[in-house]
Amino acid sequence: MDRIAIIGWGSLIWAPGDLAVQYPFQPTDLCLNLEFARRAGDGRLTLVLDPVNGVPCQVHATRYDGENLNEAIRNLRYRERVRSKEWIGYVNLKAGKRRAEAFEYDPDNVLAIEEWGRRHNWDAVIWTALRSNFPSPYTPDAAIRHLEALWPHELHKALDYVRNTPPQVKTPVRAAVEARFMSHRAPPSRDFASPQGVTRTEPGHAPPLSLADVPKRKGGPLVWVIALIAAAAFACLRFHLGS
Repeated sequence: MDRIAIIGWGSLIWAPGDLAVQYPFQPTDLCLNLEFARRAGDGRLTLVLDPVNGVPCQVHATRYDGENLNEAIRNLRYRERVRSKEWIGYVNLKAGKRRAEAFEYDPDNVLAIEEWGRRHNWDAVIWTALRSNFPSPYTPDAAIRHLEALWPHELHKALDYVRNTPPQVKTPVRAAVEARFMSHRAPPSRDFASPQGVTRTEPGHAPPLSLADVPKRKGGPLVWVIALIAAAAFACLRFHLGS
């Protein structure tokens, strides 16, 4: 097998890691139904093929630096840190084979990939076939509520992922995230001084407190312990002198 394409749309484009490719990912004339519909372990909303909520978006592709389809699938699986090979979709255009699980879940996207591969004379095409893990129905409001519940460092990473995603990827969730968090208002965050879910981002509100703002007793706990012992000793002395 000679020519193997790798399709990408998320972090694979700007952070391929150890993925063996002949050149950086480039925009293509292929559009697939995508949405920020998968919750990563670190809180990010990542892009996945979504036959229910996805909208047509231009994707990127590159050429695998090798000729063995099984090795290409294994290389992408390691990069994506997925244990099962079923989460790496493929179409083998020479043998007329495809990943059955990917086709059963999302036939329209798989057929579009096959047609694109034939049109551009690829022998095989592979991609990440992870799915949405949000409960249905998934809406932009549900995505915003998820992000608002993140800790500040988690929210920062989640927003970086959206910012780094190519501008050709325009989805309802991306539009909602950009309107909520990437306008002139500061993004909300959970902090130790505020009740969960309460934010102070509107004009006129005081900035959120942090642990550094909490008043501390001068001298620290050791001084207070010594003071209590001294007070008890003084009370005992007065008792003995008076008796």
